[in-house]
Formats: sequence, C-alpha cells, structure tokens
Amino acid sequence: MVTPPVSGPAGQDEHAPDRAGDARSLAELDLLVSSCRACPRLVAWREAVAAAPRASFVGQTYWGRAVPGFGPADARIAVVGLAPAAHGANRTGRMFTGDRSGDVLYAALHRSGLASQPTSVSAGDGLELLGVRITAPVHCAPPDNKPTPGERDRCSPFLSRELELLGETLRVVVVLGGFGWQALLAVLSRSGWLVPRPRPTFGHGTEVVVPHPDGRSVTLLGCYHVSQQNTFTGRLTPAMLDAVLARAVRVAGRS
Repeated sequence: MVTPPVSGPAGQDEHAPDRAGDARSLAELDLLVSSCRACPRLVAWREAVAAAPRASFVGQTYWGRAVPGFGPADARIAVVGLAPAAHGANRTGRMFTGDRSGDVLYAALHRSGLASQPTSVSAGDGLELLGVRITAPVHCAPPDNKPTPGERDRCSPFLSRELELLGETLRVVVVLGGFGWQALLAVLSRSGWLVPRPRPTFGHGTEVVVPHPDGRSVTLLGCYHVSQQNTFTGRLTPAMLDAVLARAVRVAGRS
C-alpha cells in the first residue's frame, strides 16, 4: 500500500483550478490539487495507468490523482519540472518519487544540503526537503509525458498560487527543461512579474533575474531535465546538476 501524501476528499473537483486563488496556505492548495479532475484526457490516463500497475509494482495501490507540490512553506528555492511520471509520482503521490529521474534529482538535492536523505521511494519514507519545494506546471501524468498547451494552461492557476504563497521567502527557481521554463514565464507574466522582453530563451545554465513591482525579485536558473533521455546519454551529468543547485543555494543565501 502506498501512503498518500495528503488526507481528505480527493478526485472530485472538475473546477479545482478556478479555486486555486482561494487557497490560504500551501496545505490547502495541496488538497485542492489532489482533488482536481479538470482535464478529462489526463484524468482518464492517470487512472488507467493506476489500474494496470507495472509488473514490478503489482500489489501496490497507485495514487492515481493529481500530484501536489512537495516541500516546506518557507522554501527559498523552488524546483519546477514538467509533470508527474506515470509509474513514478502517479504511483507514489510525491513529486519525482519512485522513478529514475527522481533518483537523480533527490541524490543531487542531498549532496547540495537540500534534502535529508539521498533517496525518495515513497511518500512515507521520512524524507524532508530543506529550504526547497518541488512542483510542476502540470500536476497529472500525461500520455507520452506530453501535456497539451490547453492542459498546461488549465493547470497554471495552481503554479501561480503556489508561487504567491511562497512569495516572501522565494528567491530562486530552478527550472528543469524548456517546457517548464516557458510555462513558468507565462505564469510569472500573468501574475504581474516584470518578465524581460523578448522572453529569455531556455538553456542549461541560463540565469535570469525577474523583478516584481513590489520590489522583490526572483532568479530563474535553467537546467536540463533529469529525464533518463538526458542522464543516460550524458547530456546532463551529476556535476552539471550539482553546479546549478550550488548556484541556487548561493543566490538564495545571498538574498
């Protein structure tokens, strides 16, 4: 049995994104995310996957719902990915948990002093994140790991509200991949942040400071996604990931 990361009613709300702005805390937002059924294609896929576990996971109860963010409410660093993996976070209910991408990410977070342990295998494994929160622009596992633009936009109120609730402490966002980069820039722009024009292009190691009219600023750091396609081919090495996270820690600490 996989222990769910949140409690309460879930899987019932087709209008959850419309109510994201009403969430008064990240805990409330996480419950709202886990209740979302706003995108029919994604709901059908995540539930079909949950009903047909991989052979190695037979006997486990899949989470099979939208996956909320993970990490403390006073995080100074956020990590923004793409979407939950079908047999990873869609199984365990925790972002980047239970698959090889997560193995790479959490090991690096631990080396950087941002995680209490180097592995993340289930929602009940005792892992704590230290000053960092992990989230995604799309909270449901998509077919072929490819959300549609409409699904990305429908889910965007969750990311917008998550960033607002982190607001006073958030200093750095590490963005894993071009999909997350474009989604994040769109969310920041709609939320009133002064995103540079033309919009900055994603690249590994790209660093952009985005100011807010209230005087705050957030530094965006681009990083290749921790997908197997990148890590198995050497496009993203542990040293490259460590360097981005070390930069995030320095900028967050300095701020």
